[in-house]
Amino acid sequence: MPVKNLTGTAEGHERDIAGALDGFCQPALVSRTGAGDTPGHDLAALLNEGHELLGLLVVDVVDAIDAEAADFLFAVEAATAALAAFAASASSAAAFTRAAAFAATTLAAATFAFILAAHVGLQIFSPVLSSRQLATAIEPELRPSDLIVIHGEYEAASTLGFYLQRPGPGTGPIHILNGRSSNLWYGSFFPDAPRIFEDDLSLNLKWTQPRRIFLWQDLNDPVPALPGKTYFITQSGGKEILSNQPNPY
Repeated sequence: MPVKNLTGTAEGHERDIAGALDGFCQPALVSRTGAGDTPGHDLAALLNEGHELLGLLVVDVVDAIDAEAADFLFAVEAATAALAAFAASASSAAAFTRAAAFAATTLAAATFAFILAAHVGLQIFSPVLSSRQLATAIEPELRPSDLIVIHGEYEAASTLGFYLQRPGPGTGPIHILNGRSSNLWYGSFFPDAPRIFEDDLSLNLKWTQPRRIFLWQDLNDPVPALPGKTYFITQSGGKEILSNQPNPY
């Protein structure tokens, strides 16, 4: 289905929607999908379609743990649960009746099953919960002087700073566009608050400057009206990265 090109300079064209695990950069001009476009296999799109039937309470802890660490922690959790089941069974058999020992064993087994289900669930939903795929996609092109901007509440993409080590030596903090809300609202007005809060006017002024900007954007929110050209970089889990400059390849 043809869609509108955000640059306003070329005819609309079709763009394949990146899958939930797609983390590769695409240098094409952004042509954002609309509400009527086919969502493909994007897990976030499937969740959005069924949000009236299913409420998902998720936590963002998966953003702070990479895949290797998650697998290691799961192995520790599984071993701990197995030891707990054995210890509960042995102690219960020695001190209580057979019925009590069976109840303790059942409880330990249920705990192990819960840990297993939680681990699998975090792996399945990690593209939606995490910004890691987006960070991995832009990291090869990111220079210390580049500016990263989160459109909306900081909590929605807070782990971009974790994966991209911002702020860090020689790099500035992540900025927030129209994000004076929630936990950051009160402190953002303090005289000594960091100058990281952008509005439409301030971002428009920066967008046409030589400095490259990476804009984190939720696909459910409208793209801000920006001057000049807007380039699509990558998309994953219902989120995308836009930029004022294309990738150099």
